[in-house]
Amino acid sequence: MYAIPRFKPSFTFRDIFKSFWPPEGNNGVPKFERAFGDYLGVKGAVCVPSGRGGLFLILKNLKLAPGDEIILPSFTFYAVPQVVVRLGLRPVFVDIDPRNYNIDIQKLKEFIKKRCKINSKTGQLVNRLTGKSIRVIIATHLFGLPSRIEAICDLAKKHRIKVIEDCAQACGVEVGGQKLGTFGYASFFTLGTTKNLPALGGGLVASNDQKLIERIRKEVNKYPLPKGIEKLRLVLEAIIMKLATGTILFPWLTFPLIKAFGLLGKDVVRDLFRENPKRGGKRRKKRMTNFQARLGLKQLAKLDNSNETRKRNGGLLIQELAERESIPVPQQKDNIFISFPLLVKEREQFRKRLRQRGIDTSRGYMNDCSNLSIFNKFKTSSPNAERAEREIVHIPIYPALSPKELRYISRVIKDEMEE
Repeated sequence: MYAIPRFKPSFTFRDIFKSFWPPEGNNGVPKFERAFGDYLGVKGAVCVPSGRGGLFLILKNLKLAPGDEIILPSFTFYAVPQVVVRLGLRPVFVDIDPRNYNIDIQKLKEFIKKRCKINSKTGQLVNRLTGKSIRVIIATHLFGLPSRIEAICDLAKKHRIKVIEDCAQACGVEVGGQKLGTFGYASFFTLGTTKNLPALGGGLVASNDQKLIERIRKEVNKYPLPKGIEKLRLVLEAIIMKLATGTILFPWLTFPLIKAFGLLGKDVVRDLFRENPKRGGKRRKKRMTNFQARLGLKQLAKLDNSNETRKRNGGLLIQELAERESIPVPQQKDNIFISFPLLVKEREQFRKRLRQRGIDTSRGYMNDCSNLSIFNKFKTSSPNAERAEREIVHIPIYPALSPKELRYISRVIKDEMEE
């Protein structure tokens, strides 16, 4: 009987231990920043407390006026528009392309053409309805799938709008030989334990504007370092997650608990990690530690190989599912398969049947933010985002999966979706 976790952290226990010992001075963070900047091919990169903290610092340093508008996809993590609102800016939601779950370029063009005008005095794009200037587009790349970034940047350049890339789920993705995170004015990345570049938390900002990087670095350097107990908690959480998804504990302890809670209609893993948008998220203002940076360096060295394995896994799963045309598999081009999303109408029943056959899945953490109550002032209709929030299921696709396990997953999906 199979017992396949929904995710597995990519770091090893050895990686964690060697990031602690032997100690290598206090230069871990600068080395990580330089290495990451070189990897992307940008002039500068800086470690920040989190991905959302990175977005906050980018927007804060753009000298935007109160009420300026930020265009972003409707289907995203709620913390992204929350940062926009916290800064006194206005989020403008645009529906997604169901083929890649990212902002729909045609709907973006339509919004600019029908609902905007050029201010004759400033030359800036202005929303006709609100009279506010459109200053930024946040181009999110979800699930390892790139948005139409080249088209977005062309459109932004034409209208004097800056592009910020949300690469929290797209580290290492290339489009036309160029890495995501280098197309726009700036980009931000997340280094959480379940990401493909994990450093036990934290984030990175990258840009070719060295003045922006230095301003952000100056501000981040004012933040305190985590205390000893906080560092210990980061390590213990990583070790627990590694053990809980490992081959010993997962089949005999973790998965039975997941299935038991599932019978009560609860997703215990999601509940453990999920944030409540109404209560606000974790606003962690702590600098990255040197041991985190050393772990990040080790993972950066493995990143391309890990992404290639993800691509092979995704390709195999698509190939196995291809005989069933009714199954809407994700696009394969330029995809590194951080996730393998499917849309299923009877989602929870489908997930329950997969659990019964040894496969744990996730519904994810993305929302149709254009329909969230905390953003009621900015509400709009986004049918594709609404459907994605209602129906999306994330199938296991991480590098540790074997071809045998992937073929089993595909067989079960075909069986259950046929029903």
